[in-house]
Amino acid sequence: MKYWWVNQNQTLKYEITGGYMWSPKTKANGDRNRFYDYMTEVEVGDVVFSFADTKISFIGIAAGKAYSSSKPNEFDDNDSWSNDGWLTPVEFYELQSPIRPKSHIQAIRSYLPNKYSPLQDNGNGNQGVYLTEVPAELAEALSNLLGSQVQDTIKRHTAEEFSHIEIDSVDVKAVKEIRLRKDIEETEKLRLVKSRNGQGLYKDRVKEIELGCRVTGLSDIKYWVMTT
Repeated sequence: MKYWWVNQNQTLKYEITGGYMWSPKTKANGDRNRFYDYMTEVEVGDVVFSFADTKISFIGIAAGKAYSSSKPNEFDDNDSWSNDGWLTPVEFYELQSPIRPKSHIQAIRSYLPNKYSPLQDNGNGNQGVYLTEVPAELAEALSNLLGSQVQDTIKRHTAEEFSHIEIDSVDVKAVKEIRLRKDIEETEKLRLVKSRNGQGLYKDRVKEIELGCRVTGLSDIKYWVMTT
């Protein structure tokens, strides 16, 4: 799981309520922009610190990978952005106790990366940054400042996602074992369960058209070998 920082001063109300992050693919002059390229590196389950109006007031959990998308209609009044862009689905959760990073710059300055930092040394936001990766040390420092809110958000998101999964086609025992594991993050548990859910759906579809296992030749389902 990676951590990200997104500057949403101009787009906060649209992206928070719409459940996404959006950026152009290039600068206005056509040049590549590392902060836009980062959109393609966000993975499902990654955590996003949302920064706007000098505060971190929302935590996002990536719900999908970036895909090509034209500029959202609500951004049409900004002619400085090209129409061709990246859209990354993100579920945002409002924090009960936001923090102002500048007020804590002494505690986090040493963790700011030398390159692509979301903050200046004085604690002000870097205006040229849209999305940037947060190093593990900085993510931990920010999480400590936010108390339990980051982990609480991850757990809340995972619980909501689990509640939407159709367990009928999943090995229930295996799901319970995954959820009890202590050696992996909550978001990784969700990935594993969704993966098993896909296998269960595949198994159900195969049972509808096959009389037996093509590998073993046996008709008893418990002896079937499932491959994709």
